[in-house]
Amino acid sequence: MSILLESTSGERAYGFKQWALASAGVGFSLVLIFFRGLIPDIFGIFLANVVLLFSASMCLATVCKFYETPYPWYWCIASVTLGLIGLGLWQFGGLSLAVPTVTVCIALSVLLFYAAVLIMKKAIRPISFAVALFAFTLCVMAAMYCLRALTTVFAAQPTIGVINNSATQLGVLIVGALFIVSASIGFFVMVNERQRSIIEELSRRDVLTGVLVRRAFFDDARQVVAKHSSYAVLMMDIDHFKSINDRFGHAGGDRTLAHCARLLMNAVRIDDVLGRYGGEEFCALLPMCSLEHAEKIANTIVIQARGQNVALDTNQLAHYTLSIGVAIYEDKEELLATIARADAALYQAKNTGRDRVCLA
Repeated sequence: MSILLESTSGERAYGFKQWALASAGVGFSLVLIFFRGLIPDIFGIFLANVVLLFSASMCLATVCKFYETPYPWYWCIASVTLGLIGLGLWQFGGLSLAVPTVTVCIALSVLLFYAAVLIMKKAIRPISFAVALFAFTLCVMAAMYCLRALTTVFAAQPTIGVINNSATQLGVLIVGALFIVSASIGFFVMVNERQRSIIEELSRRDVLTGVLVRRAFFDDARQVVAKHSSYAVLMMDIDHFKSINDRFGHAGGDRTLAHCARLLMNAVRIDDVLGRYGGEEFCALLPMCSLEHAEKIANTIVIQARGQNVALDTNQLAHYTLSIGVAIYEDKEELLATIARADAALYQAKNTGRDRVCLA
């Protein structure tokens, strides 16, 4: 299933390949464990635990790939080495089976706990059920391995040979199968949620300029207005934009629009809401901003735009200026009313010479 989903996920890598390897590894090791006592110990114990260590490493790799974060090689190498040392001391050193049981369980616990912590740290808030399920499943398995290591350490009679108990082996098989199913469901739903959020975000953004489309602008603006008691609105328009289109073609006009949008995104604050209102007109909502501060921001934008030149594919330079209207929220005024006053101030700036700021 992971391989099939990877083939339909597009260019974005979500960790399907790593999860496929992790799941296959767990399944293979469970089969070896189930036949323990019927097959040589080199397969039923040594190889089964080596594959489990590999699977835990791939599980961590899945999380790192999903969140596009660097893989913790030091933690992984240290944990896997600890498990391999324990297995080597048992297989080739003649030590008790308790030694690899403890070291492998500790190694698996570290890798799974690390993956669970990384999930909770990188997850978008509020945490979804799928994220919680994936992290919880990893934590449960890690806790079980910790418990097994502790019980082995404090056992009155440490394990010295292979326990061939069909009930125990069946229990291990069931727990492992449940782990694969539960973790896979959580991971697959996480990917689905991430893909859906990317699609939703793309639908909110203007393809050309990268700022919010008008609908998304009003959605975000209303949320900001509901949380803040005051705000300012800037209505901004590129002067003589038709002449830019006529002179440089629509490609030149598009390049100018994109350039202007980048300038505006760099000029507004991180909590401000910026959108393309229509055509060559942009609107910005500035929460908790006085009229004086809004005017200062607007004048800075006008000055910066005045000094910009847009490099076109034809090796020409397009020049543009901006006119801006500024309005501050008045008591009990609707958002649309504030925007309308800012728009009226914009037209005043246009009618009085352009390349300037006017206050409502």
